[in-house]
Amino acid sequence: MAWRDDETKYRSFLNHTYSSTMKIAMKAGDDWAIRSGCLGSSYIAEFSTELMQRYPLLMHRVIGEPWKTWGYGHLTSKDRARHRAKAYLLLVEEAGEEFARTEYDPAELRREIRYVKRGGKLKAPPTRADIEKRDKKLERKRQRQEK
Repeated sequence: MAWRDDETKYRSFLNHTYSSTMKIAMKAGDDWAIRSGCLGSSYIAEFSTELMQRYPLLMHRVIGEPWKTWGYGHLTSKDRARHRAKAYLLLVEEAGEEFARTEYDPAELRREIRYVKRGGKLKAPPTRADIEKRDKKLERKRQRQEK
């Protein structure tokens, strides 16, 4: 059983190293890292304004992902779809409609695309304060369960 403990520690170390390296690469502007990396809610909360200005496509793509929450539990499926619609529209501008259709189905996002084109507001990712508040609440809940 000792080898399993070592394996768990090793995986944890590798995951942390990989995550940190990817964040540095994304922050430095590496295109592959930006397209491939996962941005957790705490990372986005820390750099959301800067990331939204520098990499709006990345931000809308990550926030709009329907199958992963990354800590965006405050977003409804409609909110996520609106972010996907914005990502689709940005992708059309940057790479053309044909390529954008390989990433998103505009028929599924018809209403959301119309909403975004009309200037509808998109729900923002949580702030650093929101993340800290959530983490404190979860810690208090964990402590109560341990008693």
